[in-house]
Amino acid sequence: GIKRYTNLDNRTFAFSFYYSIMNIAALVAGPAVDMVRTFYPHGVMIYGIHFSSLRVILLSSASSTLLMMIVVGMGVREIEVDEQGNVIEYERNKESSWDQTKQVLQSPAFWRLTLFTFLMVGVRLVFRHVDATMPKYLIREFGESAPFGLVYAINPFLIIFFVPILGLIIRDMASFDVILIGSYISALAPFWICIDNAYWTVIMFMVTLSIGEAIYSPRVYEYTMEISGRGQEGIYSSLASAPLFSVKLLVGGMSGWLLAHYCPAEGERKSRTMWAIIGGSSIIAPILMTLLRNVIDPPEEDTDKEEFLALDENGVFEEKKRNKLKGPQVSQLSSSKPISIEDS
Repeated sequence: GIKRYTNLDNRTFAFSFYYSIMNIAALVAGPAVDMVRTFYPHGVMIYGIHFSSLRVILLSSASSTLLMMIVVGMGVREIEVDEQGNVIEYERNKESSWDQTKQVLQSPAFWRLTLFTFLMVGVRLVFRHVDATMPKYLIREFGESAPFGLVYAINPFLIIFFVPILGLIIRDMASFDVILIGSYISALAPFWICIDNAYWTVIMFMVTLSIGEAIYSPRVYEYTMEISGRGQEGIYSSLASAPLFSVKLLVGGMSGWLLAHYCPAEGERKSRTMWAIIGGSSIIAPILMTLLRNVIDPPEEDTDKEEFLALDENGVFEEKKRNKLKGPQVSQLSSSKPISIEDS
């Protein structure tokens, strides 16, 4: 949807803005969880049915999601914006789902994206440990009153401000370069807690994690749309979202094992070692992305170029090269060789 509603001039900022808006909800959610746990520790009665504090949180989440589905269903229009900024009617891909799937599976770009998303699982590992491991860690190291909801809120609070600012600063950088830099920063974040079990290291962990996320995460969406063909954005974006869900399968068991062995409820704890293991398992991903860069994001070759003629402002034809167009994308002109009409 964002790709269809934007053009090259504002797409990077649009993805950054979209990501900031998502994090407003996350910012509200953290303190809201703490408030529900504080004011309704034993739950509430709703129409004669007892709801625990956790079920109240889940019920409110489901209700707000249903409301937004209604708004989106009634308000979204089937349009797209061309590269001149004109709003035009969107034409659906009339090919069958099977034909579209075959085209995607035959595309080298799809398999490069598959490798890329597989490696991104390692980076997303840290974020899932914030959900699965951090609350238990804080309670066991700092007591039952540890405000893990407030600690969690540090991330979306910083994202809301960092993403648009950093998006404007690094908008001219290639998407893969940006993703690589942000991935390294996020993967290194857990090593802060290896210094000491203290609130200041936890805060620095969240700040570093947020800076890395603000740099790379919006560009993951943009990078996915850059390589997807027209009408194939849904398949590609679904694949790009795979790390968000597949990593939960890995982190669930990993978190339980780490907490049981290094941060148990009773007995000796080695929490700093636990976070060192988490950091070490995460840093492998950006290292592999660096080593496999030419596979995931191969350099452009002349075979990927196409020539075309265009008139300049003086009425003289220019022979130009550009990246082969993919769907509605308009690639940057990479070279030009002026020729006159007589030459042509």
